[in-house]
Amino acid sequence: LVISHRVGHGALDVTRELYSSTVAMMRLPGFNACLAAFVASIVASNIFSTFLPHLIMTAKRRRPEPMATTNARIAGLGAGFQVSLMAGSLTLGGLVDATKLYQGAMIAAFVGTIWTMAAIADDHTTGHGLDVAVLLLGFFVGPIQPLAAELAVEVTFPDAEENTIVAVQQTVGNLSSALAVPVFHTLSLLCAEHDMIGKTGYRVEYATLAAATALAALYFRCSSGWTAPLKRSSVNAAAGDAIDESNGGSSLAGDLSMRSKYMTL
Repeated sequence: LVISHRVGHGALDVTRELYSSTVAMMRLPGFNACLAAFVASIVASNIFSTFLPHLIMTAKRRRPEPMATTNARIAGLGAGFQVSLMAGSLTLGGLVDATKLYQGAMIAAFVGTIWTMAAIADDHTTGHGLDVAVLLLGFFVGPIQPLAAELAVEVTFPDAEENTIVAVQQTVGNLSSALAVPVFHTLSLLCAEHDMIGKTGYRVEYATLAAATALAALYFRCSSGWTAPLKRSSVNAAAGDAIDESNGGSSLAGDLSMRSKYMTL
């Protein structure tokens, strides 16, 4: 946002512009649903990245193992989780580039995310089963952020600018993550203090995160973002058809596909 609009202006000016842009875009149909999906995804991925050692140590309650093995698992899963985030984004992003089924792909990713979160929340999920669940979680939760950003550009076109949308979503998402981390930490301490795992058979803090993600998915499904038309793609497709008729082809559609892939990456 600073580079594209306000080079040389002070931080206060940029902050004011970002705030006014956020308020303006929240009035556009479909944007709030995309923002909710983006925030839910970034919060979930950041929480699991931050508390992965806590999760593995909690799982040792049922299946003890040497500390050296635990440390190796944490390091391997941390790297594997990041790789699975990228793999999911590339896979689902490629399918959406070809089909433009943004809403359906995001709901599918949400379903996979909630399913794997529920498995992780179950105290009986340990060992290799827990490892697989964490990697699958990364695969499903990873695509939601880039798809939500791209869908927001589509449904708000031409009223909102692409760079501003990404800046707003990243700012709100990172602020939400910063607030969610101490809340999740406090909840995990309370659960440990009251032995909620022993009483319920579930890692309650992770079950709570799964429930919050499910609420975000439900909001996205029931909001205007689910039915909002893909305005940018429609305009680009019409322009591409017109150019094809006049000179036998154009790179416009290809440029759009490349931009989608860039955002996915």
